[in-house]
Amino acid sequence: MQTIETLTINELREITKEAFEELGHADAYSDVDRVGFNSRLRSSGARVSGGYETVVEYNPKLPLDLIEQAAKHEAAHIITGEGDRSFTFRSFCIQHDIMLNLDEQLESEPDYKYIISCTECDTERKYKRKGKYIKRMEKYPDEHGLRCKCGSEELELVYLDR
Repeated sequence: MQTIETLTINELREITKEAFEELGHADAYSDVDRVGFNSRLRSSGARVSGGYETVVEYNPKLPLDLIEQAAKHEAAHIITGEGDRSFTFRSFCIQHDIMLNLDEQLESEPDYKYIISCTECDTERKYKRKGKYIKRMEKYPDEHGLRCKCGSEELELVYLDR
């Protein structure tokens, strides 16, 4: 599956501009100050951030075949001035046949690093950061004082390599 990270910034700008034109609001593109990639986006295809300047950022892992839908979706945010849950925004998207979200199409895997599992009931708790429970289990492997919901103290710390 090809992703949009192969596109140049100029191509990305052109696709974004075309999205505004297709929606009949070419003049609204003048509100966009910057278009680019944001590799910190994990579960969303793109985003618009406003404030001092309006920036449209795309997830570099977005599949190439979804770029037009993502561009139209973000253009709809700028045109309506509304968020995803707004009735006005949703109506605009339905009227112009724009996908309301791309979550199902994006492969986002959580970046868990630790799992604490109960050896009695097989319950697992996943952690992304080395918080107090992980530190406590490392420091006191046999007498950590932590309990599972089932009441068991038989917990095991598993390290995930990513």
